[in-house]
Amino acid sequence: MLEILSTSSDKQINEITTLQGEILAIKQNAVNEGRALNEQEIADIESKNARISQIELEALGGTQEEIEYAKNEFNARIETMDAESASKLLQEKAKIREDEIVQIKAAYDTQIDLLKSKAEECTGAEKEELEKQIQNLEEDKQKKIDSQNDLWDEYLNIVKEKNPEILDVINKYNGEILTQEDVQSRKFLEQLQGRYDGLDTITESGCYRMYNKVTGTMSDVAVSIDESTGEIIGIYDATNNEVAGYTTDMAEATKKMADSEEGSYEQIISAQMRFDEESGNIVLANGEVVGSMDEVTKATDGTRTGIVKINGTPYNIKVNKDGTISALNAVNTAADNAARARKITFSVGVNIGSSVNSALQNVKAGLAGSYFNGLDNVPYDGFRAVLHKGERVLTAEENKSYSSGRDLTDYGAIKKIVRSELSNIVIELNDREMGRAYSRYAAERG
Repeated sequence: MLEILSTSSDKQINEITTLQGEILAIKQNAVNEGRALNEQEIADIESKNARISQIELEALGGTQEEIEYAKNEFNARIETMDAESASKLLQEKAKIREDEIVQIKAAYDTQIDLLKSKAEECTGAEKEELEKQIQNLEEDKQKKIDSQNDLWDEYLNIVKEKNPEILDVINKYNGEILTQEDVQSRKFLEQLQGRYDGLDTITESGCYRMYNKVTGTMSDVAVSIDESTGEIIGIYDATNNEVAGYTTDMAEATKKMADSEEGSYEQIISAQMRFDEESGNIVLANGEVVGSMDEVTKATDGTRTGIVKINGTPYNIKVNKDGTISALNAVNTAADNAARARKITFSVGVNIGSSVNSALQNVKAGLAGSYFNGLDNVPYDGFRAVLHKGERVLTAEENKSYSSGRDLTDYGAIKKIVRSELSNIVIELNDREMGRAYSRYAAERG
């Protein structure tokens, strides 16, 4: 437990040693008295363990004095070094930074996960307090990571001041010497970075669909982001087959990422996108249709909101009065889907194609239990299912009646009922589903 404090102060080590001794004494006292720990003792132990964890976290990344020493030591060593020696020293420092960040993330994330797990079981003020602690830990973690990155930037600044020409041939992310191919790839990366509208809004590695300011069309572009700095280190334009990276390895890794995505690209909003009132489409300046806008709602100030599907992905979209796009967010949660305006359509018949089961599961994500919406046919004897209060189980003969269309129930009489209960959902119901709805309605009204 004390290993992570190898570079921290004696005061911190002594405090942890004292706390560990106090925890041991509490446990030993209970053993001597032949009893289990009482609630107060358990609480005391938890409090002391929490303090130990806090000290460990505080020690990660080194103290301010240690960071200052590291900078001065680096400054003294780099002054007379050539590119090869400087590269070795920077690689050494890069490895230290990487290890520190990994340790910081692992330690903090462990504590955060424990608190999140505990918060799920709490309510009210206790839950709020735990959530506050989680937020504080997240902020402290980021500060320590930033401190490590700042120290690395200081190393680079020292190199720039002492030997500026060295930076032209050294990889600023890991200290390795760049090849001539790496240098050319880096220059092309700088060109590509000015080519795509909205590239500066990307903060995570992934595949995006962006407006290409050179071609005037949309391009499918994979982007690699360095996790430590948030900088773009690789771009692959799959549409125009162009690739570049800070190094050739980074460029190749970005291309491989695009290949693994199998055509799944997230749309990035562009100033070139506009809403065409007449066609209802989102278009570019050259008339290229980006997507079709559905379920449009117009506000009193002239702005419109709706859903646009681009490359098969639905997006919530907001359009300004002049037709420019002000917001575009992927619809990717059950809450988003549930909030969308929908209509009810019923088509009653024996050979209706789509089942209500999948439709309701998509709309009411998270509500389905074991055969929550029923089962059209029991596949074999002994088949197990969890039933719910108030449900009805049909006999084999009754099921044949429903399936053959011999059910004589007047389903037209219950259209309004189901419309009010399932308003805004587009589904198709066959005879059996309608029969179920009618049975519930009849039971509720005696």
